[in-house]
Amino acid sequence: LKNYYGHKNVALSVPCILDSSGVSEVIKVPLDRSERKKLDKSVKTIKKYISTNLATNFLNPLSKVSKNI
Repeated sequence: LKNYYGHKNVALSVPCILDSSGVSEVIKVPLDRSERKKLDKSVKTIKKYISTNLATNFLNPLSKVSKNI
């Protein structure tokens, strides 16, 4: 996403309109304060998980494999 309630550089499932060339419009659903806080928490969790696991797997791609051997 480029800017969805202030969030960017994260992959989220959000409603959108698709056409033959891909996403033509992202639909910004109105969120109340509680929903916005939950979205913010989800984005934070996703980014933390990706940065932690991507760094681990990139630097040592066999780290999970070697634990199972």
